[in-house]
Amino acid sequence: MKRNEKIVSDSAKNSDDCAVYEYNVTKDLCTVKEPETSPLKVLEPLQHDEEYRNILSKIQNGCKVLFITGKAGTGKSTFIRYYTNFVDLSVPVLAPTGVAALNVGGQTIHSFFHFPPRVINNEDIKPLKNRGIFLSLKTLILDEVSMIRADLMDAIDQALRKNTGNYVVPFGGIQMVFVGDLLQLPPVVASAPEIKYLYRKYKSPYFLSAHCLQEAPPVVIELKKVHRQQDEFFINLLSKIRAGEDLIHTIGLINALCLDCDLKSSDAIILTPTNAAAELINDSRLAEIDGNEHTYEGVVLGRFSLDDNRLPSPKILKLKNGCRIMFTKNHPDRKWVNGTLGTVVECCSRYILVETPNGVYHVNRDIWESIQYNYDNKTGKIKAETVGTYIQFPVTLAWAITIHKSQGKTFDKVIIDPGNGAFAEGQIYVALSRCRTLEGISLMKPIRLADIKVDAVIKEFYENLQLKI
Repeated sequence: MKRNEKIVSDSAKNSDDCAVYEYNVTKDLCTVKEPETSPLKVLEPLQHDEEYRNILSKIQNGCKVLFITGKAGTGKSTFIRYYTNFVDLSVPVLAPTGVAALNVGGQTIHSFFHFPPRVINNEDIKPLKNRGIFLSLKTLILDEVSMIRADLMDAIDQALRKNTGNYVVPFGGIQMVFVGDLLQLPPVVASAPEIKYLYRKYKSPYFLSAHCLQEAPPVVIELKKVHRQQDEFFINLLSKIRAGEDLIHTIGLINALCLDCDLKSSDAIILTPTNAAAELINDSRLAEIDGNEHTYEGVVLGRFSLDDNRLPSPKILKLKNGCRIMFTKNHPDRKWVNGTLGTVVECCSRYILVETPNGVYHVNRDIWESIQYNYDNKTGKIKAETVGTYIQFPVTLAWAITIHKSQGKTFDKVIIDPGNGAFAEGQIYVALSRCRTLEGISLMKPIRLADIKVDAVIKEFYENLQLKI
């Protein structure tokens, strides 16, 4: 199946206002139809955005290592979609996790470079069979770069040098574009031995401490315009939480304004630190609804890059009429987006009927694609090929979701449950910044000073960045 092909069933033909896709799957065949309206239309105005034009100028003028950063809601991921759809359709986009790769239509770093899922040693970095892809590679985009550890960044550097044959310059001379916010998602350090290893070798676990970037420091562009929030008072509070500044006063204000405000709101989503807490809330709320439970099983075709428990919509999706859901994929005509909340009105075998703030829609099964970049010998170009697909309704139960899964989403009302305390840098900032307004936030518990974790090395980096601007 080619990239961007969509699965549709003949039942969609009989629905006047249905989502674009349903599926009609045999053992190894999908019926394919393209949507009539291009989802790229929403990206077209971005070519006139001044901040984006500045980034494009840096890339097109040959800046070898570029880091695009910015607060939550400034359009970092949107820039990637714009660039890969309007500027350079062949540029590979890599991400540190399968979920992040799926969100940007790219491939994981480990899959692209054939790295093992552990600390990477020198002997793990080998010349790859498909070297043509590296010889034709000009630019490489790394999304969610804040999650990339310093040792992984050095491994990427060495792999590119080895596979391009250009050992002299960082990254083998390939133009590198990093995208992410170091004050949101930190790199994952899984064990005490890894912590000891990293701090013995690097100043910090973050990618900026990689040895290759001491040789080739990135040019940094910070996106300034916040699109998610409009209220300057709220934006200022979020900025202080993000940077760990004036915390006693800022936390006091947020607690005073948001604590226990509207904990029974039926249209708010609960953000929790852990999967277990979110699942417990969703399962108990679903059980409280009278009526039949409908189970929909997702279909995996080919090689899909995510484990069952990390799929964009559950492999076993259980719904009831009246249950709360969240969409997990954008609709091509923007009837809903990834993160839109709704209520199931009716469960049918071939579609579900969902009420959203914008109306009531037939929602059909949709398709996600697992991408692998390959070199095309005939054209001499890099092309993205679909190696696996996942088919399921693009929804998940959503009385509660984890703070981590809320990343990149926007909500009108949220209830934040800090649990026993935020366990990673940036967690509270991510949770608060998901909401459009301060009035839409309710806290189940007061935010504590200890909940705000900002890495000292990263804080210093952003402070120095402000001094340069």
